[in-house]
Amino acid sequence: MKKILSILFVFILLIGCSSNNVIEDTAIEDDFEKTMQELQKEILEEYEKENSLDDSEMVIIDQLPYEIVHMDDKLDSSGAAYVHYVFHNNSKFPILRFELSGVLKDTNEKTYYVHYLTVMPNETSTQFDSFAPTSLNVDDIEIKSILYYYLDSNDRKIEVEYNVLKDEYETRIRPLSEFVEDLDVKYDQLPFEFKGIDTKADNNGVAFAYFSFTNNSNYVIKYFSIDGIRMDSNNHSHFTCRDSVQPGETSPIFKGVAPLTFNMDDIKLIQIEYEYINENEKTVKVSYDLQLDKYTYARESILN
Repeated sequence: MKKILSILFVFILLIGCSSNNVIEDTAIEDDFEKTMQELQKEILEEYEKENSLDDSEMVIIDQLPYEIVHMDDKLDSSGAAYVHYVFHNNSKFPILRFELSGVLKDTNEKTYYVHYLTVMPNETSTQFDSFAPTSLNVDDIEIKSILYYYLDSNDRKIEVEYNVLKDEYETRIRPLSEFVEDLDVKYDQLPFEFKGIDTKADNNGVAFAYFSFTNNSNYVIKYFSIDGIRMDSNNHSHFTCRDSVQPGETSPIFKGVAPLTFNMDDIKLIQIEYEYINENEKTVKVSYDLQLDKYTYARESILN
């Protein structure tokens, strides 16, 4: 995009020069026209390069098979039941997000099953869940569309929406981290430290692991989280600090669910997310993928 803007700037300058000077020499006119044609061609080529998707780069839904691994066999005290999915990444690209959208036919209510951690090629996602039909009949789940993001070989985020009923794809191409160069706080300014793990489960059968992080930036950090996978159960762990941490300070200790092996080697850390207040008093939200060693999201919030 920056290259296109640079070319357009030169294009405008040349047009400006030609409008202020009467070009009488035919050779100069020919050279000018040739230059304009070359610039136009380069602009079109650059645009097509940034906004086209080769067939070899396209991930189709058949490469991302999904399945139900568990559905509750009874309703809980609130009258709800849950269904758990996983999907398999049989493509050659990292999948950044995967979302099933559908309808629970017994109540005609919409439902969404979302997985937002990166799944590398030839890997299976952690379990992700949402409401099951109150009929507890799996046939009452109708998936109508599937949304997924992946990172192509040019470091572009490809957003794909697949219409199940029409068997149609809609794709959008986004720069992966177009705002990263403007970030005031980089992830390596927020080093985190493992503080310990429970040696036994509590009365609910849950154990916890504990972390802290240090704010080495010049900005207030208002949110910090670490996402990982518990390898013993293929479930998601989320370690979250919601306390504001001033520059130069270390956060309070925060926790998340630990593997029941009570061994931190059985947690694979995947992603760091944080929010900070910039000089305009706006909240900036950032995601950094530890597997890809890349920023996957960086935006200034419209609302604080």
